[in-house]
Amino acid sequence: MNRKDGVFPPESFIDRNGRRVLAKSGQPGMDGREGMGSTTELILALFASHLSDWTAGVLNGQQFDDLSRWIALASEAAHSPDKAEQLSPASFIDGNGRRVLADSGEPGMLGVEGIGSSTEKTLARFASMLVRDSALALDMHQYGDLQRWVRMCRPA
Repeated sequence: MNRKDGVFPPESFIDRNGRRVLAKSGQPGMDGREGMGSTTELILALFASHLSDWTAGVLNGQQFDDLSRWIALASEAAHSPDKAEQLSPASFIDGNGRRVLADSGEPGMLGVEGIGSSTEKTLARFASMLVRDSALALDMHQYGDLQRWVRMCRPA
């Protein structure tokens, strides 16, 4: 798959069952049909939609590594009740040791909502999606799909 202008086309995002998770428009939707899918399928597809968006093209390798680490953190929390209680916005620290979410779970560098460069806010949007309760409903295979897509989009 070729990265063109920082974007992976919607058809690049295939789940572990070989189904497209984005419509041609780039909007979430299983089997390429916008808005279709279970709640967890649409959560998964929303994440893919953000990765497909041009703004994700501004992230560098370290930021994709941060994202991969956060997916692993959320996956562990989703499947371990004691870890789920520990997952909080303060858990999402970038490679430079800075918080990327405010206490509300919204993007905000150093824990201050709305603060950060456009690139930092782009990265923080992914973290915000992972800290929400709905992301904890994903199964291990869906977290695996997220990890695979992050590796696919990560610049060399």
